[in-house]
Amino acid sequence: MRLSHKQNSFSIGYSALSYLNPPTNRYRYMLQGLDRDWNEVGRDQRFATYTTLPAGKYTFRVEGATNRGPWDEPGATLLIEILPAWWNSWWFRLIYIAALLLVAAAIYIYRRRQQKRDEERSERLRQAQADLAHINRVSTMGELTGSLAHEIKQPIAAAVTNARTCLRWLGRDQPDLPEAREAAERIIKDVTRASDIISRIHLLFKKGPPQRESLDVNELIHEMIALLRSEASRHSILIRDEPASELPNVMADRVQLQQVFMNLMLNGIDAMKGMPGGGELTIRSETGDAQLLISVTDTGMGFSLEQAEQIFHAFFTTKDNGTGMGLPISRSIIESHGGRLWATSAPGCGATFQFTLPATVAPQFRPPETALTR
Repeated sequence: MRLSHKQNSFSIGYSALSYLNPPTNRYRYMLQGLDRDWNEVGRDQRFATYTTLPAGKYTFRVEGATNRGPWDEPGATLLIEILPAWWNSWWFRLIYIAALLLVAAAIYIYRRRQQKRDEERSERLRQAQADLAHINRVSTMGELTGSLAHEIKQPIAAAVTNARTCLRWLGRDQPDLPEAREAAERIIKDVTRASDIISRIHLLFKKGPPQRESLDVNELIHEMIALLRSEASRHSILIRDEPASELPNVMADRVQLQQVFMNLMLNGIDAMKGMPGGGELTIRSETGDAQLLISVTDTGMGFSLEQAEQIFHAFFTTKDNGTGMGLPISRSIIESHGGRLWATSAPGCGATFQFTLPATVAPQFRPPETALTR
């Protein structure tokens, strides 16, 4: 007997003939595949009822006997098959699994494509930021042409003077070799100084992907002071550095940090131009909580609270010929190195720009509550 999944509740009737003593008849039945033991009943119960049977094959067996007689094995047998619902059939499960695999494959392909698009978008954004930073460096270096030319001219002029001195010592009737040697050593020193300046300028003009290395920030500060000293001297501005001793190195890109120092130091110099008696620019380094804290402080006019909220916005500038990109680029560079950049000021009392750089993995240095930050 074959039944559908909707016919899984049913009753089976059974009976046995006995001409000797019908009242003593008894029965036992079992549904193999469901029952574990025989169900023994009296003569008054001649129906076996089953409800909500799961799909499968069953064998219904029933045997009869008198009160004292043996069971009439093997009795009667009925084969029953309950068909599964269509959603439980093997072909439906196969289709369902195939559909799930197709959906999973589609989701995977979509996410991979989305991830690739995000990576390409991020790469384009990084490239655009790098190009913008390079343009900012080139533009800034163009404004410093006069000061840089003077900075290079000094060691070259000194080398020429020492070369002439060396020739005079060698041109005597009795050449003074010790003096000539000293003059030649001074030439080497002057030419090396000029070469170092040119190398620093070349690095700032050079365009390429960021390359992080272990850097001594104090050494980087000294290099930028040497590069901008002439520009500051033109406006009677003194540059003073207060380096911390035994400052740990940081993993950073040299050119990017040079750009940050150049932007912050030139902003300080611009803020003090035209002030009576000149001004003072202080670059300070210190360490705490496994991070470096760098401060660039000027004695200019400072800025208001309203300007403090805007100076890190792109294209905002207080200069007549400014681009408004120096501070936003500097902030993005510092943040890409795991640090923070913020500003503090009191109108008429100068301004201080501070940023952190992690020396090791540690909680970031937090600016003081009184700082004007964005």
